[in-house]
Amino acid sequence: MDKYIILGGGIAGLATAIQLVNAGKKVELYEKSAKNQSQGHAFILMPNGLDALKRIGVKDAVLRLAHPIDNFQLHNPEGDLENQQKLPGALGIRRGVLVNILTNALPANFIQYEKGFSHFEKDLNGVIEKAVFSDGTKCSGTVFIGADGIWSKARKTVYSDFSLSPVRIREIVSVIKAPELVKEYAGTFIKVIRKSGGMAVGMLPCDDTHLVWFIQYDSQHPHLLDIPLKEQKQRLFQLTRNWCHPIPRLIEKTDFQKAYTWHTTDMNPIPSFHRKNLVLIGDAAHVLLTLTSQGVSSALEDAICLTDLINQSTDQPQAVIFNRFSNLRRGRMEEYFQLGRDLREQFLFPMQSIQKRDMPLIYSEV
Repeated sequence: MDKYIILGGGIAGLATAIQLVNAGKKVELYEKSAKNQSQGHAFILMPNGLDALKRIGVKDAVLRLAHPIDNFQLHNPEGDLENQQKLPGALGIRRGVLVNILTNALPANFIQYEKGFSHFEKDLNGVIEKAVFSDGTKCSGTVFIGADGIWSKARKTVYSDFSLSPVRIREIVSVIKAPELVKEYAGTFIKVIRKSGGMAVGMLPCDDTHLVWFIQYDSQHPHLLDIPLKEQKQRLFQLTRNWCHPIPRLIEKTDFQKAYTWHTTDMNPIPSFHRKNLVLIGDAAHVLLTLTSQGVSSALEDAICLTDLINQSTDQPQAVIFNRFSNLRRGRMEEYFQLGRDLREQFLFPMQSIQKRDMPLIYSEV
């Protein structure tokens, strides 16, 4: 029987482990962070992600703790509604909540924490025999699944010369307790975009009392160049202080010592999501621009696609299964890559793309 070693205990790794364990596979899961360590902020989960969670068997638990998002609204800084669309089946949810739900769907003490992946040991044919961790420990397996995120070391095993490219858009993300704003904006994802481009504020409820909000901005903005991060934050808030409600209220209620600054990255689709007995999923396989709002949902789709192929193709060679997975998922991700880049150009240079104005997120029910 194959032994599956999953590197990374984030959402993609957890979802994959659940599906393999439930199918009776031999699985081990290794996560670099400590148990109960801070688990990020919050995000919008698209319907394709919720469909994946239904397949995993945790949809009801997610619905109890998430906030339904039924509507997306696009405003200008003066507060005028410029566009809107329905978002049936979308949710706002805190990342830590989803991680806990998925963790609880696995056997007790299943995850091995504080195991940061370092490198692989291979045989003479390049087949991986062992994963080596930063503390010097090793584990052996027959199949290795790289779910170790954006800065994936597993990816470098597939493509050693691969690198991520920085892009101009940065984000400051915060989760705040604001039940009055959750009530006022229940079920709504709001985004306010400056007409001249290069700056936007977004907000959505992620449970009954909290909401996540973010500022996206062009790092080459003339008022934000070459100043320290702390001053960047102050300058950003000066630049948005006259924007419509509820943006001043969000700023007032936020502890920016707990805010997260995200330097967005871009990547070209890698030729394949696997090599030999290693397969990549989630951000390890494909880093999407945050403008797409599809990072988590796509990672969950990866987990379902891969485990379906493994569980349903017991008589197929491993290489055939992984190649099919790579072809299926790479085609979809190429669409997301291109749409994300279109959104990026519209965000930075709206006057150059005035004839093509997409809604600033990628919605998928597939």
